[in-house]
Amino acid sequence: MRDAASAAVTPVLEAVEKEAAEGQGKASAEAAVALRAVLKVHGKHLDTVLDECVHLALTAAGELEGWQRWRADQLREALVAQAEGLLKRPEGQAIGGRKMQETLRSLREQWKQTDQGGAPNHGMWKRFDEACNEAHKVVEVWLDKLKAESAEQIHQEQRKSMASEAQRQEQRLTVAQGELDQAKRDAAQAREEAAALRGRLEALQTVMAQDRPSDPVSDGRKKT
Repeated sequence: MRDAASAAVTPVLEAVEKEAAEGQGKASAEAAVALRAVLKVHGKHLDTVLDECVHLALTAAGELEGWQRWRADQLREALVAQAEGLLKRPEGQAIGGRKMQETLRSLREQWKQTDQGGAPNHGMWKRFDEACNEAHKVVEVWLDKLKAESAEQIHQEQRKSMASEAQRQEQRLTVAQGELDQAKRDAAQAREEAAALRGRLEALQTVMAQDRPSDPVSDGRKKT
């Protein structure tokens, strides 16, 4: 019975000692739970030396877990203080929207990493989350301002584009009007030239008619 108990307990005990030595609080706690479960079955069959090793390992695992919980709470308290201090800065030193956004992102990431190393602290989390949410209002105002400025810039660009297009159309209209006026002048000149040509043609026809010989038949005389 003792050999069977030793064979069952020893590998679990070694796992607890290994995790505690490496400072793995969560893993050490899980290994300690597994060791206690094995002890419920085999604990009364252990020899004195192995029994003492088991108790030392469980004590070390408990101390490590407690220290890590204390350390995690210290880190959380510092993060809470930073979050609550974001809106309590001296006059003229308020954090701008972009910087506030980056700071909040960093604080929440640090809190997430702290929770991975120990049991959550719901009381501190509530204070931290409320402070971050309150500070995030600065980011919301900044984002709204950016949206308004972006919309105004778009409107200005649209107005500028429309004004440029109107100017191009006016220039085209001016050119077209000039071409139309020139066409009218050319047409008037062509009419004048055509009238002059008709006058000259009529004058020429008159001269030619006067110089033409008389027709004997029309004079009433017969040609012999």
